[in-house]
Amino acid sequence: MDIYLRDITFGYNADRKIFENFSAHFESKKTHVVLGKSGSGKSTLLKLLAGELLPEHGTIESKGWVWKQLEESPIPGFKHVAFLNQEFDLLPYSTVKENIRRRLHGYSPQEEEDIIRDVALKLDISEILERRAVDVSGGQKQRVAFAAALAKRPQVLLMDEPLSNQDFKNAENIKDIIQWLRGHKTLIIATHEGSEALQLADFISVLHDGKIVQKGIPRKVYESPANQYVAGLLGHYNLVPRQWLAKNLGFRIGAEDSENVLLRPHKLILSRTHGIPCRVIRAEYFGMYYLVLIEADGYLLYVYYPHNHFEPNERWKIALHSH
Repeated sequence: MDIYLRDITFGYNADRKIFENFSAHFESKKTHVVLGKSGSGKSTLLKLLAGELLPEHGTIESKGWVWKQLEESPIPGFKHVAFLNQEFDLLPYSTVKENIRRRLHGYSPQEEEDIIRDVALKLDISEILERRAVDVSGGQKQRVAFAAALAKRPQVLLMDEPLSNQDFKNAENIKDIIQWLRGHKTLIIATHEGSEALQLADFISVLHDGKIVQKGIPRKVYESPANQYVAGLLGHYNLVPRQWLAKNLGFRIGAEDSENVLLRPHKLILSRTHGIPCRVIRAEYFGMYYLVLIEADGYLLYVYYPHNHFEPNERWKIALHSH
């Protein structure tokens, strides 16, 4: 289902509003990543979508109907939405089956058993249903948390920093589950890590001070950031005067172009033979490539370069990538 937030206003106190007349659209069965720094409103947005918080003004809608909580529900929230917080919210001394069952309401005992069996099979946890959550591995805990969320049979799954504080193996496990869910559920993921947004999203919505300052497909947001805030969230960048780029590196200038250009390191190339002279300030090794900081004509610029060792003050040339 497509989700529309219309003119949402919310604040934890009367003096400061997190959102004021906030509107957004999340397309059905796509993976949306809400990216922003701490305090930008990411978690609050998810809690509003989950029904854990209620807006002071405005509505959340799908297909023309306004989301409303069921009065008979024992816990706050929307029936068609599941929310996975950072801690995965498992009761450590309850069994895996009990952790899944506690998310189910309004089903007969047999229906509950059928749902639990189904999600356990899909997430490969059938053999640990009778074990306590505290006694299973970290990767299994994650699968249990996802199973508990999916047992609710949601149309929308919300995830708050799902890869935060995870080791490599567990993070890869979560990414596998998200990939398995893609195209089947509307996924909305909050994170402050630009690399996670680029890896996971169909669409990135960059949140800053309770406003979406840019939205688009990952490649578009990465290569054409709206401002320095967006650029900085997604990795290294260079802020270079457009006229300098045109004069020294042949950059094409449009009639209405801004004074400065936000240029990613991969847009520049180091060469021994062509370009303008530069010198190496430092180089950082990232495995498959080096991130090289160079100085050219008084400007400090980041460039990527594969398979090379650099010495400080080493002389090179820099040019604009042709593609």
